[in-house]
Parts: sequence; structure tokens; C-alpha cells
Amino acid sequence: MAKSWLVTMREAGLRKDFGGADSNESRTNQKTKDKLHTKYWNENGRDCYEIYAKGLNIDNSQIRDYWQWTTSTRDGVEVAEAVKVKWLGVNGSFKTINLTYEVEYKVSFLLRTKSPTPSTSTSVGNMKQQKVNLTLTLPNGTNQENQLWLPETSEQWQEREAGHFKMTTEVVGEMKFAMWQQFDSWMGGLIIKGVLIKPR
Repeated sequence: MAKSWLVTMREAGLRKDFGGADSNESRTNQKTKDKLHTKYWNENGRDCYEIYAKGLNIDNSQIRDYWQWTTSTRDGVEVAEAVKVKWLGVNGSFKTINLTYEVEYKVSFLLRTKSPTPSTSTSVGNMKQQKVNLTLTLPNGTNQENQLWLPETSEQWQEREAGHFKMTTEVVGEMKFAMWQQFDSWMGGLIIKGVLIKPR
């Protein structure tokens, strides 16, 4: 019965509404934004999503002194690179109705690091292997927290898991995820591609 109810909800059109950082946009603009900022694919009958960096809330990302946006030559999508930050704050949301019933999912940030862009006025430390906090809050109020090290390499995108859950009727709604850290000095070199939601 629960599975049939979930399928009915999807067929009603809710599947297309991925959710995202800005809930004040019109429905039409939201759908356009979702297509630009979210990638979907099916893996052995299971729904998978990637929310690109532009679909996330990144604190101060509009200030060029702190963050710069570039298009990845590897993937053809816009990524966010920390130029110099003392506060790292990234968060987003996603509507779980779009996921496959009874599948165990994980939610991970896709990251890599590089040497910070040289600055003539400020000494900037390297964010490689710095510890950050990650959280996943499910619609039923369950909250998961992790402390993990940022990647050391710039060669491959690496996953840093915020949390995991099994898709059931108990977790239908909007889940939220975040990554944050307060640094003692200016830090740079972190590159954010997005958030990956896929079977565990």
C-alpha cells in the first residue's frame, strides 16, 4: 500500500520538483533552474541525482575576493573555488519523493583541492586535509553528523558523505544537507562540484 501511494504521488507530477536553495521562485522558473543545476540518471532501476554547486547555498560565493566560479574542463559544469575564506558554509535541500522506494541512499559532497590562488595582500593557507563538519537532516527530523578531512588530491573528485538513509514513506519530504567549518586564518583551494545522491 505504501509503495502504491508513493508511485501515485510521483505520477501527480511531484517527481519533477527537485527542490533546491531558493523556494521563492515561481514554479516555472524553479523547473528551469532544476534542469540547469541538477543532473538525473538511472542506475539499475534506481534514481540518482547530482545537485551542482550553482544549486547550493555557498556563503559569500557572490564575492569574488572569497570565491570564484569557473567551468570545469573535465565535466563542463560550473564549480565553486574558495579563493580565501575563514568561514566555510555550504547547504542545500532535496525532495526525497524523487528517489526510489526501499533503496538505501547516501548523500555526499563532491570535492577536490588545489594550491590556493596566490594573493598579493593576504597569506592564504591550503585547505587540503582540513577537517570539516557535515550534516544530513531528514524530513522525519533525524539528524546525522560527520567530521571528515577534505581531499588531499586535485586529480579526482572525491566524495565526503554527509549521511545515509533508506527511502521509505517515513522520510518523504525535504531533506537538508550542509558542510561548514570556522578556520583560524584565511584558507583557500577547495573546489566544490556539488552534492551526489545515489544508492549506497
